[in-house]
Amino acid sequence: MSPYWFLTVVALAYVVCVSTARELTHAYLDGDEVNIFVDKMAPRDNPYETYDYIEAPGCTLQKDAKPLTFGELLAGHQAYTLPTNIRFNHNTGTAVLCKYKTNVRETALLIEMIRGDYRYELVIDELPVWSAIGEETGENKFSIFLHRTFHIGVNGNRIVSATLETSSPAKLEADTIYTFTYSVVFQASSVEYANRLSTVLDTRYVSSRTRFVSLINSSLIALFLFSVMTLICSRTLRHERAKLERETQFRFEGQDIIDESGWRCLYADVFRVPRHTGTFCAILGCGTQLLVLSAVAILLSVMSNYRISMNHNLVTYTVFGYVFTSGIAGYVSGYQFIGCSFLAPPMASKWIRAFHVAFFLVPMIYVTAFLPSSAVALLYGSSQLPYLKGVVILLCLWVFVAYPLCLAGVLCSRYVFRRTERRRNIPHVNQISRLIPRPPRRLLAPQCLLLVSGIPPFISVFVEFSFVFTSIWTFKVFHLYGFLTITALLYIAISACVSIIATFLLLSTENHHWKWMSMGFGASCSMYAFGYAVFFYLFKASMHGLFMFVVYYSYCIALMLCLALIGGTVAYFAASCFVKVLYGQAKSD
Repeated sequence: MSPYWFLTVVALAYVVCVSTARELTHAYLDGDEVNIFVDKMAPRDNPYETYDYIEAPGCTLQKDAKPLTFGELLAGHQAYTLPTNIRFNHNTGTAVLCKYKTNVRETALLIEMIRGDYRYELVIDELPVWSAIGEETGENKFSIFLHRTFHIGVNGNRIVSATLETSSPAKLEADTIYTFTYSVVFQASSVEYANRLSTVLDTRYVSSRTRFVSLINSSLIALFLFSVMTLICSRTLRHERAKLERETQFRFEGQDIIDESGWRCLYADVFRVPRHTGTFCAILGCGTQLLVLSAVAILLSVMSNYRISMNHNLVTYTVFGYVFTSGIAGYVSGYQFIGCSFLAPPMASKWIRAFHVAFFLVPMIYVTAFLPSSAVALLYGSSQLPYLKGVVILLCLWVFVAYPLCLAGVLCSRYVFRRTERRRNIPHVNQISRLIPRPPRRLLAPQCLLLVSGIPPFISVFVEFSFVFTSIWTFKVFHLYGFLTITALLYIAISACVSIIATFLLLSTENHHWKWMSMGFGASCSMYAFGYAVFFYLFKASMHGLFMFVVYYSYCIALMLCLALIGGTVAYFAASCFVKVLYGQAKSD
């Protein structure tokens, strides 16, 4: 082969790599074209009641030539390009965008949108800007904005800020020709590219001082609960030593040993297999998977300085993250199930059923939110519906990737358990379960423990939870992931401490049904979180109408169920470790 061919290939590869790198890093050369994309519009108070911008009367838009990504297919996105001619670092005076003549039907539609305070979103180099279509100037008098001024901040060869200013209002009437214009102003900016999303943040929304106070409050709660847990453990050990000394003295004197009471008398029942074992193990597996997925997402956001907003990228990362972590759910649920089957051998043949429960649990939670929201979107003609192609790809990923990974996790757990756990002693469990007496105090009843145990974890995350809700439901750009990371760690620590304390109180009343109860201790935080969701909808948000009511509560219920899975998993594993240590100490004594 001629060396010229080789040099040509190398040169072409270099050009492709450089152009791709420029595109990925958003670097421009002087005079490069800067496109402005437009996607959806929505009422200001109902940000998820979205409609395609192309449905609004106005200039003819050019469909984006790039193929839709997987996330855009699922989110129902279809980007269009405004017919502008913008060159990087070249200011543009008043230029004509288009001329448009309205008819009676289109005028009525525009009036309806202005009354509903519809806002459309434009995207300049992945920086969003918002603006209204027009304004109401009086009773039954409306005007439409004809001119747009784009102010684009530049730092070197990158765009670091973008704002939109509308002007030239004109009275909205039928059978009138309107001339839409635009202008572009490039300005030097000192904003670093890594911090460019700070230009679209609402400073009133992100209060670092409030978050510092919240973290201090959560830390004090965690310290108090840890102190209580330490006190319980130390007093229990001292009590056991004193009791052992008394029993030794009684044996030496030939007297009868006093009857055991409290948590100590449950040794033959505390390791009993819980009811609905398959569902129990599936919850642990799915909760662990969601916990790992959330932790990885937060840590990657902190390390890569990535700013999460409600866009198609977040949908893509969430779906692929869930699919490729399905093996975790299979492994944990399978490991727990085979451990239970050693105590109840007839249950061993039902591992396939337990595996399918673990595989379908989280998708069914998503379906409970997806079906009602899609139905109301179809009823309203909203663009919130996903494309059929995206749904097919999602089902293929779920069936051909997530299913084998989850099954592989189950099979791997069975192999690992047989290699490690079979050599250990299987705890003794009575064939007939011990009767559970009435609690000596009403506050020690399981229902009261469930209600009380959810309060400390919710208080620890309340402030951060409100920021997350505002970010999700008002399209605020979320940042300060360092605070979110610390809050998540405190939430896990507080949930674990609360579960240990509540489980000890439950066992002290001679109630051996601690496995499901400990899971409930951690999951009860979601009840208070849902209560805050209702408060947010009624008093803090301006959402209204059937569409937003269905979408909001459907996804809030799904979010609370996922939070319950995570909290219940953390609480159970903490209580399980505590119970093993507690009864292991009692057995050694």
